Order: sequence, then C-alpha cells, then structure tokens
Amino acid sequence: MMLTSLPVKEPVMIYDRIENLERYCSAGDAMHTAVTYAASFDLAQPDGEYEVNGRDLFAKVQAYDPAPAGQRAFEAHRSYYDVQIVREGLERHDVSLAADLEPLDEYDAQNDVIMLTAPQQYASTIMEPGMFAVYFPQDAHRPNCRLGDSSAAVRKICMKVRL
Repeated sequence: MMLTSLPVKEPVMIYDRIENLERYCSAGDAMHTAVTYAASFDLAQPDGEYEVNGRDLFAKVQAYDPAPAGQRAFEAHRSYYDVQIVREGLERHDVSLAADLEPLDEYDAQNDVIMLTAPQQYASTIMEPGMFAVYFPQDAHRPNCRLGDSSAAVRKICMKVRL
C-alpha cells in the first residue's frame, strides 16, 4: 500500500528553500503568493508595510541588526500566520510549541501577538537568503536572533497571512 499524502489535521511549521515551495502549496494559494511576493520584493523600496490583498495578506519589510537571543522573547500569533524570508544577511530563529510556554503579558489583538517565556529546550534554524519559514499559531518563534558574535545587518520580509 502506497501513501500519497500525510494525514495532517492542522498545518505544521515549514522551514525550507524557496525552490521547494511547490511541495507545500500551489500557485494562487495565499502561502504561495506570500513567498513569491517576499522573494521578488524590490529591495530599493523603503521599510514599512505593504498590502498585497488588503489586511488579509500584507508584508512587513524590516532592516535591523539581529540581537542576542537573550534579548528577544518568543512570540506567537492567533489571527495570522507568518511567512518569513531573509533577503540580506543571516539570523537565527528559535522555535518551540506555544502551548508549552507561559505568557509574558496579555495577548495584543491589535498587533496579533503574544509574547511568551523561553523554554528550556527549543529547535533553532538559520535564516539566510533563499530560505523561508512559516509559523502557524501553535509555533512559538523567536526571530531576529544574532548568529554567534556576528552582528551583520539583516533585511527581512515578514508576510502576514490571515487565517
């Protein structure tokens, strides 16, 4: 017996190369639109928010110096999922299960974010140009973390996709 699909009841975090996008979604899907928009965004444009499909799909374009992980909190979202693509530079993302973490404060509905305590154990990914990460509500994540002693600037596009 050959299985042709996975019995996944809810979406799971994705970390992969952009060239593998079609493994997860099809052209026209919101996730596909988010990744292709971020990957082709004209970096000559200034930082800020750019609506792709109103508030259902928009981009947050950011330039910053990654911080030491200890200066960053884990976060999770409820109304949107994140599609994150680093276009310039490198940064580390730490990930864990949101249900296992305690809130640091109340859920901020206007910004769709809840800040969470750091877990004892977590997984880390390295975000570099050509990679993308997708974080769903159950995926607590700590982005914008410095890699070792490196403090090179990062230019990132965080796509917000309404659930």
